[in-house]
Amino acid sequence: MKRLSTFVSLALMLACSACGKTVVVHTPFNASDAEYSRQKGNNRIEVDGFVRQANGTIALCSAFQIELWPVTDFSRALASDIAGSEKGGEHVIAASMWQKVDIAESQDFDRFMEFVRTSSCDLDGHATFTDVPDGDYYLYLFMSTQHLVPTRMPGFNYRYEYMGIYIIDSVRVAGGQTLKHTLTRSLD
Repeated sequence: MKRLSTFVSLALMLACSACGKTVVVHTPFNASDAEYSRQKGNNRIEVDGFVRQANGTIALCSAFQIELWPVTDFSRALASDIAGSEKGGEHVIAASMWQKVDIAESQDFDRFMEFVRTSSCDLDGHATFTDVPDGDYYLYLFMSTQHLVPTRMPGFNYRYEYMGIYIIDSVRVAGGQTLKHTLTRSLD
């Protein structure tokens, strides 16, 4: 199910293949590098997820899933390919270019997804991960938004503008801490 969540979210914005982006991770996945993430820990990560839209409104991550990826060579390469940096970042999909990001399926990706935790955002845009072991992680969120924008088309005062964004932030937890993190970007 977790594998499907990431794959579906990364392929959600269907578009022409010429304007899409396919992520192919050439770094092999080594399960022993991610094993720490399967241990029971005493840390907690509380996440607020939202996007500030171009019209100034806020879209919460309600009903979207946030994933917690262990940091490994494989996830660094994945984050770098999606967001442009192994430290994280974002990849914005605008309706005007309707591109998609797709991960080339592989056994490494399938094995990596066995180490990924998910948490669904509630109606207020909050998600929580409990019993997280000490270590470095990526928080991953894909969300799509829509909002009304004025138009000059005869007979139409407004149209919907659709945007999608992939957000990846790196975090570290240790020593039984509760980390409060805001996972957000602006769609300008």
